[in-house]
Amino acid sequence: MVQQLCTIMNVFFPQDASAADSDHLENIFLMALTWSLGACVVDGEAFDRFVHKIAQKGSLPPGSLFDYVYLIPRRRWELFDVSKEPCVIPDSLESFNKVWVPTAETVSYTF
Repeated sequence: MVQQLCTIMNVFFPQDASAADSDHLENIFLMALTWSLGACVVDGEAFDRFVHKIAQKGSLPPGSLFDYVYLIPRRRWELFDVSKEPCVIPDSLESFNKVWVPTAETVSYTF
């Protein structure tokens, strides 16, 4: 879990961290924490409450972090957008197992 946290931080952390503000760096860390350690906990609600408690006020979105992604270029948290990919239903029922219905859960798992 810690290795996954470090890998995510390595990928998303800016090359020149001294030029980034502390809120931006904290949000990158909290996103990495949520999708590494937080993805493995049994009680996601308790984890989410804990992260909201330790984070700086105003830096996190309302609601569960598991429903959001921190968009680094925009420097803001956004809900996983389920409307970007339409649900495609094949013409034949032979391909029923290939129907992919975008929901907040399925979109977040593809992140």
